Amino acid sequence: MKVVLSLGGSVIGENPSPQRLKDLAAALETLRNAGDEVHVVVGGGPLKNQFGEIARSAGLSEYTADVLGIQLTRIYARLIAGVIGDGASGFIPESVEEAVRARSGGKTVVMGGTEAGHSTTAVAALFAEAIGAPLLLKLTDVNGVYSQNPKKFPNAILYDEVTYGELTQILGTPEFAAGTYDVLDSVALGVLGRSSIDTVYFEGASTMGNIVRARSHSLGTLITSDARANAMRKTLEDVLRSLGLSVSSGTPTERGALPTRCVVGSTTGFRVSVTYRLSSWTGTSAVEDAVRAAALAKADIPVLVAGGFSPGAVDLAQKKEVRRFSLGHYEALRHQGSKTRPATGPSSWTELFSAVD
Repeated sequence: MKVVLSLGGSVIGENPSPQRLKDLAAALETLRNAGDEVHVVVGGGPLKNQFGEIARSAGLSEYTADVLGIQLTRIYARLIAGVIGDGASGFIPESVEEAVRARSGGKTVVMGGTEAGHSTTAVAALFAEAIGAPLLLKLTDVNGVYSQNPKKFPNAILYDEVTYGELTQILGTPEFAAGTYDVLDSVALGVLGRSSIDTVYFEGASTMGNIVRARSHSLGTLITSDARANAMRKTLEDVLRSLGLSVSSGTPTERGALPTRCVVGSTTGFRVSVTYRLSSWTGTSAVEDAVRAAALAKADIPVLVAGGFSPGAVDLAQKKEVRRFSLGHYEALRHQGSKTRPATGPSSWTELFSAVD
């Protein structure tokens, strides 16, 4: 798979340590050995901000301050490429077009900024779009996307998965925008959304090993396209209808600023709520959503459908009596249900939904 790594300057830090750079090189090698084509776009971080303040204090324009920051990101890029060694392209591109050409050698391309007004996150998004990469990994100094600024609001909710449309809602809240630089700026958000490129937004300041975990969606927040979420919803609606259940639209519960994705199916004397995720590794918050959705929908059975489940999610689902299904198992349930569709009564429906659990 083609993967672009957007390495926030805050992760590298003002004084990047040799060990951190070596750990980054090791993580990239792990991905390459697993068959990925991986490239890196690095930001300037605290040092870039300091240069910008100096430039402004000296009376220089914002454009000049931005250009100075871009030069700094390219210095970081050259440093990282040097540590990677033979696995990296020796050329540091200064545009997305140059980056696309540089990858022809089959090595990891490392680059910084390109032009004033574009963040390095936006550059990473454009690079991913240009080469058809389906995944962008965004390293930051926070562990995911929250309903509010977690530094300001300790009770802010961490999302394991949002769509780009939902993320736009979050970024539009004053509480989040006030104390946070950005999650994804508007240019990056638009590019990633229009090309349906998945993003994993995760914390990489503590260990570069998180890059490998993020590649499998086992930490951080997955940001995915609204089209994919809608396609999943339609699939689940079709499954419920094939089982003889009528499907009600809408999402029955709110979690933080966003609605829980849920489909409700009902028949005489029985209701089932299906909460769904697109993540290949779903955490406990999804289980909690499933329980909450079932309660508000007055459903007999809460179901959670996802690509996979963390050990914590498995344990919690068992305690809360939430049925867990991968999408493949849910399709199997549809085929089983079409052959042995329950006649009437909640007990027979409960048995059906437990059969492939």
